[in-house]
Amino acid sequence: MNGELLHVIQAISREKGIDKEILIQAIEESLLSAARKSTEPIAQKKDIMVQIDRETGSIKAFAQLTVIGNSKDPGPNEIILSKAKKINSGSKTGDVINAEMTPSNFGRIAAQNAKQIIIQKIREAERDIIFDEFKDRVDDITMGTVRRKEKGNIIIDLEKTEAKLPLKEQCPGEKYFIGDRIRAYIAEVKMSPKGPEIILSRTHIGLIRRLFELEVPEIVEGTVEIKGIVREPGFRCKIAVHSNESRVDPVGACVGMRGSRIKNIVRELENEKLDIVKWDPDIATYVTNALSPAEIKSIEIDKEGGKLAVRVANDQLSIAIGKRGQNVRLASKLTGREIDIRKSEEEPQPETGGIETEGPGAKEKDSPEKTSPEPEDHTDTQPPPDQEAGQTAEGNTTIPAPEENSPPEAAEEDKDNQDHQENNNPEDNKPEEDNKPEKEE
Repeated sequence: MNGELLHVIQAISREKGIDKEILIQAIEESLLSAARKSTEPIAQKKDIMVQIDRETGSIKAFAQLTVIGNSKDPGPNEIILSKAKKINSGSKTGDVINAEMTPSNFGRIAAQNAKQIIIQKIREAERDIIFDEFKDRVDDITMGTVRRKEKGNIIIDLEKTEAKLPLKEQCPGEKYFIGDRIRAYIAEVKMSPKGPEIILSRTHIGLIRRLFELEVPEIVEGTVEIKGIVREPGFRCKIAVHSNESRVDPVGACVGMRGSRIKNIVRELENEKLDIVKWDPDIATYVTNALSPAEIKSIEIDKEGGKLAVRVANDQLSIAIGKRGQNVRLASKLTGREIDIRKSEEEPQPETGGIETEGPGAKEKDSPEKTSPEPEDHTDTQPPPDQEAGQTAEGNTTIPAPEENSPPEAAEEDKDNQDHQENNNPEDNKPEEDNKPEKEE
């Protein structure tokens, strides 16, 4: 029986990872409690103890007795010198010795209590192991399976134990179904009467940091450094990154080839919008990057209060502010400065050609008429003295235009000459015989 008990203890120790000594000590305590409640003489003794042999598994109970002289009447916790020498030959008056007083039914009692004690100690040991394991994993992420819901809280199975995802640590808009595999941030680990309590979070900015470390090896190596993270869970997040090497683009490293790295993070966050901002020591440049994708025209810095007045074009105002003010609010948190978005000064309106385009019944505005100057007549009616009449500088022959005051006879003569030239076609001068059709033979 005792050998079988020791074999069971060894098997449980290997399977559950519990120290064998812890189990043996727990069984000894249970047997000690049983011995005090028994009707055996050992129950009357004040100081008793139980020992289990680590090699053979044998169980023995001992009572601590004080040695007195042979002439005296021993009390409940005393033993006379003659009997003490049988236990230990070197005993003398006043010594305290351990006298074996094992009950006859101690084996049966041990068998009954061993099962309950082993189960209890296994649970306690597992709790301690789980607590020691997860208390060192705070500020890390873990993956588990959704098991059930309790009063709005999500219970996540982590294989070795269960963790709780409170309602306040859940992202708005996210839906969790039983059997889903999710990643969460380990926010807190504490010991409670029921065992270790593990609190998870899906809203903590540490989740963003750990996800980027998983996807971007340059962050783990230290080439790219995360300078700051601000987030409105479920809606939008801004992360500022900086490269410690000039040849490495921090934003490109986080985005990855064709967005492969950032897509995995966005998918894990249920399509939450992520803005990767390049950190810069110059506050104006940093604020400009933080307000992207809005285009900034100018930034005025209040040196006393540190407030920034940012001017943007009218069509960029809504982009700079963002939906429900998210963009400017997150940019302010990320840079640590108060940002005031303002419209730029009035821009000149484009000219519309003197026509009103606004309001009903658009009318033409009074504007000075613009007339093109008449082309000057550079025709010289009198040829230079060194040129003959009717000859240009290049030597080309021209026909002079008729004068306005020329007599009508001259005009008619010119008209007849033009008609003659038009009718003077070599094809028309062919003999009529050529134009006649050939007679059929």
